[in-house]
Amino acid sequence: MARSPDRDPSSHGRLVHHRVSSAGDLPGVPTEQLVAELLRRLDTTAEGASRSDLERNLSLLDNLHERIGTVCEVEENRHSATHLGAVFLYLEHCYRHFRLPFQEGVHVDIGCGSVNPYARMFTHLMLGAARGYCIDLDPIQDVAPAIRSLARLTAAAVLTPRRLFHDYPIEPQQILRNLAGFDLAGLERGDPAAVDPRRLAFLQRPIEDSGLENGSVDLVVSNSVLEHLPDVDAVLTELARITRRGGHGVHGIDTIDHRWYGDPALHPYEFLTIDAKERIVHGCNRLRLHDYPALFERHGFEILDHIVANTIRIPAAFRARMQEPWRTAPDELLEHSWAHVLVRRR
Repeated sequence: MARSPDRDPSSHGRLVHHRVSSAGDLPGVPTEQLVAELLRRLDTTAEGASRSDLERNLSLLDNLHERIGTVCEVEENRHSATHLGAVFLYLEHCYRHFRLPFQEGVHVDIGCGSVNPYARMFTHLMLGAARGYCIDLDPIQDVAPAIRSLARLTAAAVLTPRRLFHDYPIEPQQILRNLAGFDLAGLERGDPAAVDPRRLAFLQRPIEDSGLENGSVDLVVSNSVLEHLPDVDAVLTELARITRRGGHGVHGIDTIDHRWYGDPALHPYEFLTIDAKERIVHGCNRLRLHDYPALFERHGFEILDHIVANTIRIPAAFRARMQEPWRTAPDELLEHSWAHVLVRRR
């Protein structure tokens, strides 16, 4: 039998074994440089590579892909189902204890971020929300990965709904029905046209100038946003305008000095030691958790639920360095740095 000239018989019908060892100088190279070099090589066509070399490299990349998928499925990764599941946990609490509605309403995510802006509102559409708006001042960093993330969220929700929605009562078939209008195959390709613009929209605008109609919104959500605003009153005025009477807001508020995330040697309240009159100090407005209920009440919202977390120890020596009014504030007003808040528009 004649052998086809375009086939390499040595690469078929056998196992290809890959022995991998690390070069001596690689352990000292920062991860970001290794990844940057790998991405550069992936963007470069390999000239003259043999079939065996190609198979070997593809197999190694496939193994790397599997490992990366596991490593990236963590709460810190904003593209992961684990992250969205953690964000939804308090919403599930609000549904269970206050019957927070998800069906047929208009939902808004303020400060949705530029990395994965559609994701949170997309999960709300899965649960039956009619329309979602994603608002942020910054443009989307990279549209295609943000769209592909929605395909991965769909797969996670359909295959294992509890990963995203915990005890919220939803079936996979219902999730798919709720995504009517979206081209799921197009989402997998990262095609922006796969997003139904009648149901999901990104608005690059200031939060205090959303452009939405009066009383048109049923639910506003935010996660670690309010502490970054120089004028919380202006934003709450806007939220009161667009939220219908009886509509809700669900907000996560993080009041630590955000430099701590990059330098945990700092005290989480280090920025409270700085003598400054500016509204924003190191990216945050320095309002404390006990300041927010009065702000919401002043703008026509009643507090339905207020859960605090993350206890911060304040040693006497550190308290002595704090500026007023925080230095003399009692521990019970300062010891918690994070709050989940559920409000309702009167």
